[in-house]
Amino acid sequence: MSLNKFYKVWDMGYVKDKFETFDGLHYFKYTGTVPTWFTKEPFIVGSVNNYPTFSFLPPITTSGTFTFGVEKYLASTATLVDSGVVTIDVQEQTQAVWNTDGCYTANLVWLDPSGGWESYLFVGNQQAFQDKGTSSMFVNSDGEKRFHRKDEVHQGTIISTGNVSSAHADFIADAFKSIQVYLWGAGNDFTPIIINPETFKKVKTGDSYARYDFEFRYAVEDVIQTQ
Repeated sequence: MSLNKFYKVWDMGYVKDKFETFDGLHYFKYTGTVPTWFTKEPFIVGSVNNYPTFSFLPPITTSGTFTFGVEKYLASTATLVDSGVVTIDVQEQTQAVWNTDGCYTANLVWLDPSGGWESYLFVGNQQAFQDKGTSSMFVNSDGEKRFHRKDEVHQGTIISTGNVSSAHADFIADAFKSIQVYLWGAGNDFTPIIINPETFKKVKTGDSYARYDFEFRYAVEDVIQTQ
């Protein structure tokens, strides 16, 4: 199993991971400059020996690439048996980033209620839908009911934030108050959308992270022929 790890996260993005399942026979050491916000679980309290599990939470406004080494030792003989490199690429939540390798599912851009523009990359799953809209009916000369017209039919998407911290949740909340929101596409096009504000709820007190599933509809409705 490779000890190399690579992560892309935003500031205040919480990650917990492990190199492998603990077998009781090995411990790990970290080399180089390890960020203070990278938490290692001690194998022996007070020593540099660690379990294979770890977590990290870059503070808000953190940005940059952090790289350091990791070594695996056989506990009985303190023999080095494997090594690797941990790389953590951190960018601030207010930056539009990582738009070249498909590591996100949607990039929303909105007019900040306080002024200026903001954007956020949503990494959770999404599901397309079509709403029912409104309709009117009539009875033809044969006594048959027919739809006269259907209005307000929009294509839309249910999107997830993935797990986000309370700091990110507060940032995202501004999008639900914005009067202009766009979906940014790979062709550098901005598609106007309408977010359903009823789908947003604040983070519960004491929770370290939250996940929001919310809906947005494309602002241009489907054109449906009338009769």
